[in-house]
Amino acid sequence: STENLAAEELSALRGRILSGEVIRPTERMLEKARLALGRTFSTDLGLTGNERLALLAVNLLLSPLVGWVCAVSWWNARPRAAMQALALSLPATVAFTLLVLYLR
Repeated sequence: STENLAAEELSALRGRILSGEVIRPTERMLEKARLALGRTFSTDLGLTGNERLALLAVNLLLSPLVGWVCAVSWWNARPRAAMQALALSLPATVAFTLLVLYLR
């Protein structure tokens, strides 16, 4: 790209590509591309099994608000984890609400 490389670097790169060399971007350039693309599920692995169990336990023992806060705070940076937190928090909210109404 002319935005990232000078003219001589571009011609050297062109020669490398024509010779069949595989070009691997640096980690910094990959991160810049991820930010430019916005939300993507390919870079977010989501929550591990233990993290999901811990979040479910906290949702049930303390309050489902914990899961909702996690979902909102992760929404842009970790969309898959946010959706998993939402999927755990929504049923916990319903169960928590029914329990409160029953005990009332």
